[in-house]
Amino acid sequence: MIARFLIISLGVLCLANAPAFGGALSPPERNLMVACEAGATTAVMLTWLEPCSACLSFSGSFSDSGWTTRIDGFYSCYHVDFLHCGACEPGGVSGASTMSGEGYGGYWSGAGRWDSEATSDSTEKTSWECSAVYDAPWDVLTFERYSIAPLETVRRAGAAATTISGWGTYERVWDGVPAGLELLEWVEISVPEASPGTATVILILQDEEVFLSAAVNLTKGTFAGTAGLFGPSSAERVTWGYVKALYR
Repeated sequence: MIARFLIISLGVLCLANAPAFGGALSPPERNLMVACEAGATTAVMLTWLEPCSACLSFSGSFSDSGWTTRIDGFYSCYHVDFLHCGACEPGGVSGASTMSGEGYGGYWSGAGRWDSEATSDSTEKTSWECSAVYDAPWDVLTFERYSIAPLETVRRAGAAATTISGWGTYERVWDGVPAGLELLEWVEISVPEASPGTATVILILQDEEVFLSAAVNLTKGTFAGTAGLFGPSSAERVTWGYVKALYR
């Protein structure tokens, strides 16, 4: 079994107030996390159409009420442009999303959902699932992604930052065929005390070799960066190797 691991390290600006319902994440923090999940899901859908190295644009926004994620650029000589939009349900602990876009010569449409449950004042579990249809002139295919063990996060306060870390497992099904593995995901969002209005986010799907990184503006609730498919760049291999060594 392959574990999934999540670390989120956030500064005092986002974390000035504890989550209203208890648990590890406030609504904006949770929405940022789910927005990253949506971006990673898009990348996986592309890699399973054709294994290919690519660097795509990864950007979006997050707030108390929802989030957006966009992945765009060129993949295997095809233009790709995906947009996910998520909206929270009352209480901010769950919600639903829609996805649309074009990529690899076809059009995509889909929907997602996330649900969170506080297990203490500093811990919670969050599940994320998504399904999509790929419609091209030569084929129509389906994709599903769902949590097996919901992502379990815990909040820890530190001198330089507050850390939220957790683990879980997920499965994906491509055109009715499951991967048969519980796959590793690792993400880190870090805000220095010296500059609490900015942050960086890194998300790695180790076994599917997807690497997302972005700069986060906590004041505006936006993020922008890149999605690297099939392996991180040489500058990122230290982090990649660190994750493989610890959580493989």
